[in-house]
Amino acid sequence: MHFRKAIPFLLALALCACGGSMDQPPAAMQKPQYLASSTVATDYRTVVQQLYIAYFGRPADTGGLANFQSQLVALGAPTDIQLLDAAYASNPGIRSLINSFSDSAEAAALYSGDTSSYITAVYVNVLGRIPDAAGKAFWVAEIDSGRLTRARAAFSLMAGALSNTSAQGLVDAKLVQNRVTVGTNFTIALASVARDGYAGDDAAARARSMLWTVNASTDIVAFQTTVTALVRALSCDPSAQSDPDAYGYGSAYGSGAPAPTC
Repeated sequence: MHFRKAIPFLLALALCACGGSMDQPPAAMQKPQYLASSTVATDYRTVVQQLYIAYFGRPADTGGLANFQSQLVALGAPTDIQLLDAAYASNPGIRSLINSFSDSAEAAALYSGDTSSYITAVYVNVLGRIPDAAGKAFWVAEIDSGRLTRARAAFSLMAGALSNTSAQGLVDAKLVQNRVTVGTNFTIALASVARDGYAGDDAAARARSMLWTVNASTDIVAFQTTVTALVRALSCDPSAQSDPDAYGYGSAYGSGAPAPTC
């Protein structure tokens, strides 16, 4: 049976074999659905946050968000994570964009080693848990067989988690949704301070640590105080870089902005 046609059947088997956990690719390798001309950059806010969290484990910086939103608009890409993941196979532009996340030094620092180590790291970063044996074996086999590239794996796993309706899948999906919401709130909050201090390795590590405390049961409304506190702390931190290219994508606010009174 052709692999693409077999995907729904394989997913059903994987769900049963893995106790319903999110241990399989997204439900369908569909032909990309290109968007109407009315699509605007803000329509991609969520999917860009998903890419940042899948590959970097942190919220998007303002410059990176704007940059990748513009690229996705230019590509006429789907705004839905499952369709964007499916488009990876057939759209060179989308494949190149997703690969740019995977090929970055920041992603390499999170995901390294052999395929087994790589999949464990993806589970820990994306789903906040160690993979079950059957699920890990499934993903390792997909990569080692060449059916799935390493570059696509983290995003595919996240896409699958968000479409899984099993008991474990619902927990995984809620964790991902909460982290994406917190990440979005964090990026929005950067515009509320006089100086955007979210630049450089230290700031990225602090934002990553904050996001990793978010789980499926996190009260997002209550957690906003933590988001606000970190944004303000970064704004007031004289060691935070103001280099607009600190992440390689530029800053929406530019360099040299005066530090606020703290």
